[in-house]
Amino acid sequence: MMQMACDAVPIKNKTQKYILVAIVVVIGIIAGQTDFATLINTLYPVTGWIGLIFLVCLAVKQIRLKMEKKDEIKMEKR
Repeated sequence: MMQMACDAVPIKNKTQKYILVAIVVVIGIIAGQTDFATLINTLYPVTGWIGLIFLVCLAVKQIRLKMEKKDEIKMEKR
Protein backbone atom coordinates (compact mmCIF):
# COMPACT_ATOMS: atom_id res chain seq x y z
CA MET A 1 0.00 0.00 0.00
CA MET A 2 2.77 2.42 0.84
CA GLN A 3 4.39 1.66 -2.50
CA MET A 4 1.17 2.67 -4.27
CA ALA A 5 0.96 5.89 -2.27
CA CYS A 6 4.57 6.72 -3.04
CA ASP A 7 4.03 5.95 -6.74
CA ALA A 8 1.63 8.89 -6.83
CA VAL A 9 4.58 11.22 -6.15
CA PRO A 10 6.08 12.27 -9.49
CA ILE A 11 9.66 11.03 -9.00
CA LYS A 12 11.27 9.53 -12.09
CA ASN A 13 14.40 8.18 -10.41
CA LYS A 14 13.76 4.71 -8.91
CA THR A 15 16.39 5.17 -6.20
CA GLN A 16 14.70 8.31 -4.92
CA LYS A 17 11.34 6.53 -5.01
CA TYR A 18 12.66 3.66 -2.88
CA ILE A 19 14.19 6.15 -0.44
CA LEU A 20 10.77 7.80 -0.16
CA VAL A 21 9.16 4.41 0.50
CA ALA A 22 11.76 3.66 3.18
CA ILE A 23 11.14 7.02 4.88
CA VAL A 24 7.37 6.44 4.85
CA VAL A 25 7.85 2.95 6.30
CA VAL A 26 10.11 4.25 9.08
CA ILE A 27 7.60 7.00 9.93
CA GLY A 28 4.84 4.38 9.97
CA ILE A 29 6.79 2.12 12.30
CA ILE A 30 7.58 4.99 14.67
CA ALA A 31 3.95 6.15 14.62
CA GLY A 32 2.84 2.58 15.24
CA GLN A 33 4.81 2.46 18.49
CA THR A 34 2.83 5.32 20.03
CA ASP A 35 -0.38 4.98 21.99
CA PHE A 36 -3.48 5.14 19.77
CA ALA A 37 -5.06 7.97 21.77
CA THR A 38 -1.86 10.02 21.55
CA LEU A 39 -1.62 9.35 17.84
CA ILE A 40 -5.22 10.47 17.23
CA ASN A 41 -4.83 13.50 19.51
CA THR A 42 -1.83 14.55 17.44
CA LEU A 43 -2.93 13.66 13.91
CA TYR A 44 -6.52 14.89 14.08
CA PRO A 45 -5.65 18.57 14.72
CA VAL A 46 -2.71 18.46 12.29
CA THR A 47 -4.99 17.12 9.56
CA GLY A 48 -7.48 19.88 10.31
CA TRP A 49 -4.83 22.60 10.03
CA ILE A 50 -3.52 21.14 6.78
CA GLY A 51 -7.06 21.12 5.39
CA LEU A 52 -7.56 24.73 6.49
CA ILE A 53 -4.31 25.79 4.82
CA PHE A 54 -5.36 23.93 1.67
CA LEU A 55 -8.70 25.76 1.60
CA VAL A 56 -6.98 29.12 2.02
CA CYS A 57 -4.62 28.29 -0.85
CA LEU A 58 -7.58 27.34 -3.06
CA ALA A 59 -9.37 30.59 -2.21
CA VAL A 60 -6.26 32.66 -2.97
CA LYS A 61 -5.82 30.90 -6.30
CA GLN A 62 -9.47 31.51 -7.26
CA ILE A 63 -9.17 35.19 -6.36
CA ARG A 64 -5.98 35.52 -8.43
CA LEU A 65 -7.61 33.81 -11.41
CA LYS A 66 -10.61 36.13 -11.25
CA MET A 67 -8.35 39.17 -11.01
CA GLU A 68 -6.32 37.99 -14.02
CA LYS A 69 -9.48 37.44 -16.07
CA LYS A 70 -10.72 40.88 -15.10
CA ASP A 71 -7.39 42.40 -16.21
CA GLU A 72 -7.54 40.49 -19.51
CA ILE A 73 -11.04 41.80 -20.20
CA LYS A 74 -9.89 45.36 -19.49
CA MET A 75 -6.91 44.92 -21.84
CA GLU A 76 -9.16 43.57 -24.63
CA LYS A 77 -11.50 46.56 -24.37
CA ARG A 78 -8.65 49.00 -24.98
